[in-house]
Amino acid sequence: MTAEPNPAPETPALPENISSLKIELSVRVGTSVMSLRDLTSLSEGAVVALRESADRPLELCANGHVIARGELEEAENGEGLRLRITETKGFPRQ
Repeated sequence: MTAEPNPAPETPALPENISSLKIELSVRVGTSVMSLRDLTSLSEGAVVALRESADRPLELCANGHVIARGELEEAENGEGLRLRITETKGFPRQ
């Protein structure tokens, strides 16, 4: 007797009453740790070393939690930037 694999659970859709809520997003380039002394002494021209490499995907965050990763690109009309998503963290779909 062979065990059949369990199918992946289906992610339920968001309820209509909350699916239109506005969520502020941020894009995280990298992280660093420094002492409070170093932080308070930052001035124009200072350089902060980041832990991540320059070719690593950027992190799209909602309320400080990573929800996706992607690559930064210039908007087609040259006005601003956009993030092309390359990986998601499994949010419910409608």
